[in-house]
Amino acid sequence: MDTQSAKKTLLLVSVGNKARTIKSTLKKNAANLFLINESRSLSSALEFLEKNPCHIILLDMNLKDSPGLESLKVVYDKYPQLPVIVVLDDSEQIDYMELIVNGAQECLPMAEFKDENIVKYIHSAIKRKEMEINTINLKDEYEGIKVLLSELKKRNEELTKMDQLKTNFISIVSHELRTPLTYIKEGISQVLEGLHGEINEDQREFLSISLEGVDRLKEIVNNLLDISKIEAGRIQLRKSFMDINEVVTRVVNDFQTVYRKKGIVLDLDLPGTPLNTYIDREKIIQVITNLLSNAYKFTERGKVTVKVEDKPGYVLLSVRDTGVGITEENLNKVFDKFVQVGRTDGPGIKGTGLGLGIARGLVEQHRGKMWAESESGRGSVFFFSIPYLDSLQVVQEVIRDSIIDADLHKSEFVILLVKIENIDYLEPDVFQLGTDTVLNSIEDIVRNVLRRGTDQIYRLSRDESIIILPDTKWEGALSLRHRFTEKTRAYLGELENDYRIKVNIDLGMSGFPRDSDKSDILLEKARANRKDLYLGDERRHASRLPVDMIIIGANNDGEKKEFKTINISLGGVCFISRKYISLPEHNEIEICLPEEYGNIRVKTVISWTEKLEDLDEYQIGLKFMDLGDKERDKLFRFIELSNRKA
Repeated sequence: MDTQSAKKTLLLVSVGNKARTIKSTLKKNAANLFLINESRSLSSALEFLEKNPCHIILLDMNLKDSPGLESLKVVYDKYPQLPVIVVLDDSEQIDYMELIVNGAQECLPMAEFKDENIVKYIHSAIKRKEMEINTINLKDEYEGIKVLLSELKKRNEELTKMDQLKTNFISIVSHELRTPLTYIKEGISQVLEGLHGEINEDQREFLSISLEGVDRLKEIVNNLLDISKIEAGRIQLRKSFMDINEVVTRVVNDFQTVYRKKGIVLDLDLPGTPLNTYIDREKIIQVITNLLSNAYKFTERGKVTVKVEDKPGYVLLSVRDTGVGITEENLNKVFDKFVQVGRTDGPGIKGTGLGLGIARGLVEQHRGKMWAESESGRGSVFFFSIPYLDSLQVVQEVIRDSIIDADLHKSEFVILLVKIENIDYLEPDVFQLGTDTVLNSIEDIVRNVLRRGTDQIYRLSRDESIIILPDTKWEGALSLRHRFTEKTRAYLGELENDYRIKVNIDLGMSGFPRDSDKSDILLEKARANRKDLYLGDERRHASRLPVDMIIIGANNDGEKKEFKTINISLGGVCFISRKYISLPEHNEIEICLPEEYGNIRVKTVISWTEKLEDLDEYQIGLKFMDLGDKERDKLFRFIELSNRKA
């Protein structure tokens, strides 16, 4: 690198002994950092600055052609981007603030120019000027960005409003068209069937064409309604587990005849095993039908292959054709609304350009993805994937769909959650029955209590089931809960009498919109609000988390004490004491949870006390008496997350 070009240019504007002293100091301490230029007057300095780049100016206030503050004002007015260090005689009495206000970056007495510190001052002045300029530029850019963002926000609001108006218009018009279309179709059909008198062949042909037009118009109206529902997030899915191979096979078989007449081979490639997926059968049929209809329209010869593949975490379906293909430019627009691509001008079946957009929307409602690959003249392949869902994801989907349905109909619904609380202790004891049998029996009790076809029961895990009660108010659910509680307690009593098994059942509730409008929060609330239905010995009723925390309580004398816990559950807490302590029968304690959860206060009662063998220590169990919803929620979150981490 050229060391000369790496140096910064410094202009010294001074005369006499002052100039000689400064120049000598600079050459001694800064010659390797700066190219030092010298001017003896303001006019020669300005002439130099017009022709040469410069990084900093050292300015004497006693120039012959411009004495005093005027020199600084002129330089700052012409070159505001340059840092200026004003050099002062030791005897000069000048207002520093006035110099700074008029453009000085720094004001230094001559004494500072007699040692190496001058380099530090010069660099500091340059850096501060750079920061000042950057700040001004950033401020200008920020103001510009604010204006731009404001304009973009305004435009976005206008576009959103226009899009909403368009969607509302489409939805309203579509609804209004359906009824008259039904009347028109029925009228034409009756005339065609001769119900209103004989018609000749010309009339029959004309009416048949009209009926086809009505059917086409009805299809357009249905498409418009579908796209408006998808965009509004109000599409209703009726999902269940089924083999997607069977769904695909049915659609392909329906298309075989029409494909055969056109001379196109329609192949089906399926895996050898069933692929159970959680889907809305009719909506997936609609998606596959759309893809096969498009392949049929744009393929004149060759074949179309429908393939289903089992992928890790999802099922992949593809429809590959040997048709005209889609250009790269049009491929990006193929799923846009009211856009048709890959079609030449002339006669033929014209579409609305909504089919692929609707198909992708329906796939996305299944948490899937849809995309296309194509090359003009070489055919196209359309893909879509549907993820496999576990039981928890399915329940969250059901709750989400219930929220959409309830919001649409301005109704309410309630979630009941049934859990075998002591399953880890219970598992070895129920080998004669199996915990699955116990939960099946509990679910049967639920069905007998509910007796409504719309109520839904889902198994979340080996110890947990969830019941969704659509169009149910909170008060009505409380009544159902009471009946369920009575019947469940009777069943648990029978288990205890017949098999000597103590099964602890918890029942939780949450409601929409009472508790939340989010599926995961509603499920969490139902879990956090669980209350036991068990009537017998409560010890070890709730699954406990081994944990080392502090609880604060008071003894009979009112003295506050701190104890370390051994374990904790939603039912109570166990702690250890080095000596036997006397506690009130009822005691309020404070549990010091980690900071992100917050402490909780709860009233307790002594459940048991036990001396540890060979140790002078005692374990004491406290049972919670009035754990409120908020406190229970905090404790539930802490226990659940800690168990997951473990």
